[in-house]
Amino acid sequence: MPLLFLLPLLFLPVFLVLAGLLVLKWLDRRDARRLPFDAKKLLNQPGANIRKRLDDASDAFWSVAALALFAGPVIPLIVLVTEVGRASPELLNVGMRAALLYFVTVVAGVAGLLHQARRHILTLRRCREGLAAECSTAEGLQQLVPEGLLVFHDLPAEGFNIDHVVVGPGVVFAIETKSRKKPAATGKASARVRYDGKALHFPDHADTKCLKQAEGQARWLVEFLSGATGNPVRVIPVLALPGWFVEQSVSLPLSGNDVRVINPKNPAFMHKLNFGAVMADDQRRRIAWALTKRYGDAAAD
Repeated sequence: MPLLFLLPLLFLPVFLVLAGLLVLKWLDRRDARRLPFDAKKLLNQPGANIRKRLDDASDAFWSVAALALFAGPVIPLIVLVTEVGRASPELLNVGMRAALLYFVTVVAGVAGLLHQARRHILTLRRCREGLAAECSTAEGLQQLVPEGLLVFHDLPAEGFNIDHVVVGPGVVFAIETKSRKKPAATGKASARVRYDGKALHFPDHADTKCLKQAEGQARWLVEFLSGATGNPVRVIPVLALPGWFVEQSVSLPLSGNDVRVINPKNPAFMHKLNFGAVMADDQRRRIAWALTKRYGDAAAD
């Protein structure tokens, strides 16, 4: 089989990869599930405009890079094969075995690339949704500042970060934010999650992992703050679910350290409910100093 006859197949990997990426993008857009809140209505967070510009620049850069990687080798190869075919046609004969090997290699390579691309697309989507959810929670917690509560974001711990920390009148709250999409169906039931003290019951699944994560982070914060201040510090774990209506089917005692599940638009319980004796001003200052210092210590590591 003359290789010149197979010349158009030089474009096959390019066409397959591009077609596969378009299909992945189409499938991603067909996902009927919805974000539980409108990320476009969030107020500008620090660096929001720069983050958007970075995203746009990153997308544009990789589009140009992909085009260069594809076009760079393919165009010279086409010219080279054409010239060789004119000079020595007998050199450009390809057997069926070689052609089959070519197709198998192309299909395997393209499948591997698309698998990696799909993983990266999902990671990017989760990161963007997670960032929007954390910004939504941060925006809701800002209403606590005029009430005298101290709010910290993205506190570095040991191998993980605590999304938000609020120093209340008598206790500290360790807040983990989770982004959970709503089902495609609309209506009040699709935006409701029931919390029975042990598990979260969403419209289409139940979840306990995020509750355990919030508990673990609160335990770490108890040890850290108690050691840094020299006094016992009570930390209550909180799970924030932006955009969801949280229905609590059990009554959690104020004296316990059970996970509180909230919509971050309504964090008023942190200063309105009596979780215990009001801590001394000196203790609050030591807690604030320890949390502030933690940022610098983590950056220096």
